[in-house]
Amino acid sequence: MDCFVGISGCEYAFESILHGQDGKMVIKYDDNGNIVEKYYETEPISGNDVYLTIDIDIQITAEDALKSSIDGIDSANAGAITAIDPNTGAVLAIASYPTYDLTQYSNEEYYNSLLEDENTPMLNRALQGVYAPGSTYKIGVSLAALELGDVNTETQCTCTGRYDALHRPSCNGVHGAVDIYTAIQESCNIFFYSIGERLSIEPITQFTQKLGLGAKTGIELSERVGTVAGPEFRKENKLEAWAQGDDLSAAIGQADHGYTPLQLSVYMSSIVNGGTRYSAHILDSVRHFYTKDIISSYEVSVADRVSFTSENHRILIDSMGRVVSENNEVKRYFKNVGVSVGGKTGTAEVNGQEDNALFCGFAQLEAPKIVVTCIIEEGVHGYYASEPAAKVMEKYFEKYK
Repeated sequence: MDCFVGISGCEYAFESILHGQDGKMVIKYDDNGNIVEKYYETEPISGNDVYLTIDIDIQITAEDALKSSIDGIDSANAGAITAIDPNTGAVLAIASYPTYDLTQYSNEEYYNSLLEDENTPMLNRALQGVYAPGSTYKIGVSLAALELGDVNTETQCTCTGRYDALHRPSCNGVHGAVDIYTAIQESCNIFFYSIGERLSIEPITQFTQKLGLGAKTGIELSERVGTVAGPEFRKENKLEAWAQGDDLSAAIGQADHGYTPLQLSVYMSSIVNGGTRYSAHILDSVRHFYTKDIISSYEVSVADRVSFTSENHRILIDSMGRVVSENNEVKRYFKNVGVSVGGKTGTAEVNGQEDNALFCGFAQLEAPKIVVTCIIEEGVHGYYASEPAAKVMEKYFEKYK
């Protein structure tokens, strides 16, 4: 057979739909080799068209904004951004940088240059890149602590800049008296160290896994699942035994945590929509090749549910709203979105490198329509990752008023 088949991406995922069915032609010749009869014994059937959930305008904005932000940071060379509908799991945009020119892909010299590029442009970081979530993980920790009764709105701790227990890890500032609202807004490590010490990480990861971290997103493309920090992971991989101090690091999104940008978008969606984890998907519908009539449409799929109170939901939404509205470094990027925005920044330590920058956010606060996650490798400050996310949200609400 000399037919072309999809070997990666959507072409591979939907090959059975796109390919159709081969026919069988019978050709009869006379003694001189002339064709005397030709007919189909089995008629070929054209493949069907696949329509994706990707919004081309949002996709272009995501790619351009990601590249622009990375190019503007001296230490940064790579990153990814994903945008999804938190109420269906539909992927609206998915971009990885650096990327490559598809029109040159078949050129052997160009292809070899991609293989040799230290920035690995052929790696789809949105699905295959695994990153520590940094402080974006604190939202899941907060939810677990609230639901398990470990904290409430009256709970306070005093941040002096250093946690006075175990290995005495530091904070990113001196915040004084801190409640859960301030802890999320200011990303106070001390507050979350105390949760990690009291609860340990395992009850927390029971929540965050159900929300989507360390679980398959459901997307039709190849993806990595990542790693869930905790004693079990260390034991299974014959690593150094888990210690109580690791609970503190894990509670602020460090230790062995490693998740993809799309997983972070699913996780945030599960929180902001009230506890339903929808399977992520890029398939919208299958249509006839000629008529474009719809043959089938994707049926929204629920992967899991997490039960939590409306009060705790509101605490998290309000707190993430403050992250955007009360922090000037973040607020400036969202001034043109036109609706209320919530989210969480993160800076994740990487050995021997500058910190990765993360932002995981949603809009609007009252009824979330879009969730965007951006990761910039060696982006230094979490708020830098909020700029591409803001541009994607701005484009979304400009288009869907």
